[in-house]
Amino acid sequence: MLTMATYSMSILKKKFQPQKILSGMRAMVTSFAATESTIYALATGGVRCALAVIRVSGASSSTVLQQIGRFKDLPEPRKAIYRKLYDPTTKEKVVLDHGILLWFPGPRSYTGEDSCEFHVHGGPAVISSIMKSIATISGCRMAEPGEFTKRAFLNGKMDLTEVDGVADLISAETEMQRIQALNQMNGSLGKLYESWRDRIAKCLANAEAYIDFGEDENIEHDILKTTEIELRDLLIDMRFHLSDKRKGERLRNGVHIAICGQPNSGKSTLLNFLCKRDAAIVSQVPGTTRDVIETTVNFNGYPVVIADTAGIRSTPGDLIELEGMRRAVMQALKADLIILLIDPTTVCPTRKLNENLISDEIKKIFSGEFVPDVVDLLEIQNKVLVVINKVDLVEPEILQFQCKDISSSSEYPIYSEISAISCKTESGMDDFMKTLSHRVTTLCADPKSEAVYLTQERYRSHLENCSRHLKFYLESTTSDLALKTQNLKNAMNSIGFITGHFGTEDILDILFSNFCIGK
Repeated sequence: MLTMATYSMSILKKKFQPQKILSGMRAMVTSFAATESTIYALATGGVRCALAVIRVSGASSSTVLQQIGRFKDLPEPRKAIYRKLYDPTTKEKVVLDHGILLWFPGPRSYTGEDSCEFHVHGGPAVISSIMKSIATISGCRMAEPGEFTKRAFLNGKMDLTEVDGVADLISAETEMQRIQALNQMNGSLGKLYESWRDRIAKCLANAEAYIDFGEDENIEHDILKTTEIELRDLLIDMRFHLSDKRKGERLRNGVHIAICGQPNSGKSTLLNFLCKRDAAIVSQVPGTTRDVIETTVNFNGYPVVIADTAGIRSTPGDLIELEGMRRAVMQALKADLIILLIDPTTVCPTRKLNENLISDEIKKIFSGEFVPDVVDLLEIQNKVLVVINKVDLVEPEILQFQCKDISSSSEYPIYSEISAISCKTESGMDDFMKTLSHRVTTLCADPKSEAVYLTQERYRSHLENCSRHLKFYLESTTSDLALKTQNLKNAMNSIGFITGHFGTEDILDILFSNFCIGK
């Protein structure tokens, strides 16, 4: 009897070789190694600085190194060498600069091709003279944005998730973003998705084995049942991965916080406190803030985009304030977290603070004419962090007691973390910042954990397509197994679109165009 494992492996080798698919796609996309020119670029940006790095990659890299470094023989690979750099257009020894040279013969280089680097002084004239000298060497041209990393991908040095990790690492502004990007660049997502693709490929091979040999009893009789069990397990893993509440994407793009409330409740003052600068005008005149004011903050390593919004009231002063109120509501609806700022001197000057008063304030904002009918008020409430401001104008001890009383007695999550503060005296700010920090951390992925999080909507879309195709296979009632297996092929391709094992030149061009020149 031909065992399932034996035949599966034979099918995989004959029909579903990921490396062959990848190699074919790469050859189709570029035909690059033999025909493309050698590229060069400044890798350290165009800012005047002490040092600059000029990268070269391609077949003529050795020629560039030998002519500018005046080497008879190529230097030892991956060893820094201090050298005078010369103008290659003249036989006279015209020195351009003194610098460090590095030689990286392919495939043990970033791009997988022969490459070299010039570490030189960062003055514009020095950089210009070396770049012009490289341009005179046959076959060399300036690199396009992201072309070094594109060549690395096309030469099998990384998959597309790792490419995205490189781009995210370059763009990272906070510590947690850096860690997440570094994990992805090291293959955390790519390895997971490729393992899923391999599992689908094996299931597809099993189905193909049954189609070819099942009737002759040369294949294990329960092969289709085993395949279904494996696919159901995979579907569970995939759904769990997709149910991450977009924490990885939020860490990559930033947690969006909207500060909302009535006019003169202290929204602009709170924004200035959080970003530690005068980002918004503060005035006692109601309706001072007319438009949304956004600022980005590094919040304990997490990226946060905070928006100050126009005050919401029933009688706007003019059409401009009315438009500001509309924008405030729209900003709040799309935010990850809403800080609802309440002024007790206005909301409850003579009454005890309670759930009903807070609930009324939420309804005033999210039940008005600007709110779409499809908005779920309960879903909005789950995003709200209630903050009572101006405690310096009321009995602070009584107000603090009332907040704690509501937090401890209420069965709704929205009231469990009420903060009482004074933006003017900074009373209660320490506790508020702890509460806010906890909410931000909860909304984001923890890149230090072993969990692997989705980081881009593109991945989510393709994984959802993959899970749909797996579901179609499992729920199909057709007796035509060959037709059913097309769903498994589609599922494999969906994952391939993420990692780059299946794709088109258009997709690659869009992805790499977002890189800087020199990377």
